[in-house]
Amino acid sequence: MEKRLVLAVLLMFATVVVVNLLFPPAPRPPRTPAPAAPETVQVAEPRPPARAEPVAVPTAAAPAPAETVEVVSPLYRVRFLSRGASLVSAELLRYRSLADATKGVAVQLVKPGEELLTARWVVNSDTLNLSAAPFAASARRLELTTGDEPQPLEFTYAHPAGSFDARVSYLFYPDRYTVDVRGALEGLDGGWWLVPLGSGVHNNEANEKENLGSLALVVSGPAGIQSRRLREIAPGSRLALDGPHWWVAVRDKYFLVALLALDEATRLGGALAWGGAERNGARVVSTVAVSRDGRFQYRLYLGPQDYGRLAALGHGLQNVNPYGWAFLRPIIRPLAGTITALLLWTRDTLRVGYGWILILFGFAVRAVLFPLYQSTMRSQMRMAELQPRLQELQSRYRAEPARLQQELMKLYREKGMTPLTPLTSGCLPMLLPFPFLIALFFVFRDTIEFRGAAFLWMPDLSRPDPIYVIPVLMGLSMFFLSWFGQRAVPQTNPQMKMLTYVMPVMMTIFFLALPAGLNLYYLAMNVASLPQQLYLNRERRKLMAQAAPEPPRRAPRR
Repeated sequence: MEKRLVLAVLLMFATVVVVNLLFPPAPRPPRTPAPAAPETVQVAEPRPPARAEPVAVPTAAAPAPAETVEVVSPLYRVRFLSRGASLVSAELLRYRSLADATKGVAVQLVKPGEELLTARWVVNSDTLNLSAAPFAASARRLELTTGDEPQPLEFTYAHPAGSFDARVSYLFYPDRYTVDVRGALEGLDGGWWLVPLGSGVHNNEANEKENLGSLALVVSGPAGIQSRRLREIAPGSRLALDGPHWWVAVRDKYFLVALLALDEATRLGGALAWGGAERNGARVVSTVAVSRDGRFQYRLYLGPQDYGRLAALGHGLQNVNPYGWAFLRPIIRPLAGTITALLLWTRDTLRVGYGWILILFGFAVRAVLFPLYQSTMRSQMRMAELQPRLQELQSRYRAEPARLQQELMKLYREKGMTPLTPLTSGCLPMLLPFPFLIALFFVFRDTIEFRGAAFLWMPDLSRPDPIYVIPVLMGLSMFFLSWFGQRAVPQTNPQMKMLTYVMPVMMTIFFLALPAGLNLYYLAMNVASLPQQLYLNRERRKLMAQAAPEPPRRAPRR
């Protein structure tokens, strides 16, 4: 019965993970008829502006020349165009692309040909489109080094007729992925500043299909954190997530482009997404309120989904890519965070690769649990010794439940046991490693620290073993562990014997598609269990010999 319970738990665990892989949950997005182009979108205005007349931006017969402005720090390299003050490139210098077409180059967040943060001012149904306006930059290039003070970059535009002036200022930090943004519209007041965020993060992963499927628009607003996958926004449809929001983000599996409110008074407005021709992408924009004196501000994040960095920014931004389904998160998130912190600390302390750390971690988990397994085995032996007495009491007091309970408690006290002994001597200790296994699954699937971590022949521990050696070894170790365990206990049930062969095969097939790091951890834990199992077998036989009744003595012959 205990082995059947173990099998049931294993199958339930497999069902949760497989279903989560094949059918990742996502709330059904509300869809509305296709709107007009983003330049004429209507955005709800909480208070009427003092001025709402549309202001024309003259266009020349030929487009104004666009200068490139570059900002470089130890963490990133970003490029702007002076035309429209648009962000056209954001490279993360400490991360390398794993995609076939760009393998080895710095990770790029902006898709080719797209422009982010392009200047637009919206009030009611009127839009001041500054995407073609020739802004003047305060510098052609900024270079920040470690220890430098933050450096500003400002784009300014003056209307030829003197109707208004526009100014957007960026403050860059050498050791952060955040940029503080402040703007002013002299001669205009109220309304909203429209901030385009592109149609998703540029692909930098080897498994492009999986990464494109993870592209999502995520917001933190009145309804909490909401996530909508971009592939679910059909071409020609629109998704609207009403604000105010603490942050609005576009993310893929590992990287993130996000707008953040600086304080309660400057929270972001709505987030909009338009389905386009590209099935896995949708154009996303957010809005920032413009005050009556024509000013606005927000914070921009261009970087990795680093849990510590995102948590430091507040308002739950670290949950932009949550682990697993909602009902698992209260358990998995703290455990996964603890495991990640422990693995990172071990790497920094021992200065070894993650592969060796996972092997050590598997051995350590099994060593920590060994005293519990030993105690469980001894409890099983004591329970086996009590079985005849328990059956006798159950038969004698079958019609008297209260009396039966009293007699059972009396028997437990005589033997120095508690009512919890049957539970602790059963399958519960055997299930303790599985929370670690589930947490590690999500850690390797979604944690950027393990992205591209190589070990031996495996180029990436967060992806399956390309030649399936580790899953096969894991299955073999599982078989020997089960085989040694059954040798110590006489087993007459053919179904139990069959599980010795069936379960390792099933688990091997299941683990083939899981991250190599997860297989490596499970293999190490099984290998560490083999000498422990042999020791327990010897002790089990010793206890069984002590508990066995002495054979009757023969009467002496006369």
